[in-house]
Amino acid sequence: MVKYLTEDEEKKLLEKVSGRFEERDRAILVFFLNTGLRVGEATKLINSDVENGRVKNELQIRKEIAKRRIARRIPLNKKARKAIKFLLAWNEKHNYSSDPEDSFLVSRKGKKFSVMQVDRIMIETRKKIRLDFVATPHTLRHTFAMKILGATDNIILVKDLLGHRDIRTTQIYLSASRQAMRDAVEKI
Repeated sequence: MVKYLTEDEEKKLLEKVSGRFEERDRAILVFFLNTGLRVGEATKLINSDVENGRVKNELQIRKEIAKRRIARRIPLNKKARKAIKFLLAWNEKHNYSSDPEDSFLVSRKGKKFSVMQVDRIMIETRKKIRLDFVATPHTLRHTFAMKILGATDNIILVKDLLGHRDIRTTQIYLSASRQAMRDAVEKI
């Protein structure tokens, strides 16, 4: 069964982000929740991937950073664009390079954000909300997929947004959601 956050769990996760860089960390989680990116893809994004004088409306995942070199485009919703705008401003405020070829996600030391740093944000935050499963950054990708599927009922759309080559990979999202099971049992 796919592990993903319910709407309530997602809200709690974002509320419980804390620490010295809580605004940045919250924006990073919002970015993941609204793009469905793999952590490895997101940490390889450069400034020109997300803006060209203004925040882009669509994210081009270049084949150089995409898993199995499958390039794709992801439309950016209002929440994703707001997170990008915040992160770019955060970088500027801390005098990190805005050069188009430099990293978009930047650590407190001005270096490229690592996969382990994203893991750390999730580990610290998930402990505070006491989930009944271990949520990882990949859980945010599953959450994105389930929200898209719930909103559209279109498994092909989910496949394309996630960058899956084979529809069988995406079919894991067709299993019943925990909330749907709770709702069904509650009705009897």
